[in-house]
Amino acid sequence: DEPYLHGCYQKLFGSSADAETRALVLGERRRYCISVPLQAALGVSGIQAFLRKHSAALPPVRRALRERGITGVHTFLLQPPAVAKPVLNLTLEMPSVMNDPGRMLSEILVASRPGQDYDQLLSSSLDSHATRNKSWYETITPETAVDDAADEADE
Repeated sequence: DEPYLHGCYQKLFGSSADAETRALVLGERRRYCISVPLQAALGVSGIQAFLRKHSAALPPVRRALRERGITGVHTFLLQPPAVAKPVLNLTLEMPSVMNDPGRMLSEILVASRPGQDYDQLLSSSLDSHATRNKSWYETITPETAVDDAADEADE
């Protein structure tokens, strides 16, 4: 029965539903980006170790975030020589009802063991000087579309 009910839900309200129905069910969503500057002292081997740990820790964190309405979690790492210091970037999509996205993200992560481990991994590798002693999730900023910025500049 359960797979059947899940299929019915997906057809009516989930990924199989038309765009208008999904928008009504999900409400408005906003995209955010978090830039996490990493310690340059990690070196090449430290960055590789961080990437291995990050790759292992991210899937259960994605599941926990998805359960709370945070979707589209993607990460990418910029490394020297492309940038002066290594930076991990996270992009995600949150319901617009989450007024304080950094605080909400922190609360969701603290609520689960994989989330706590992920928070600890990023916090231990964070270049706190570059973030002015802020936590990594406090650097969250709304994503701005290029078209929107161009439209605002024209007005």
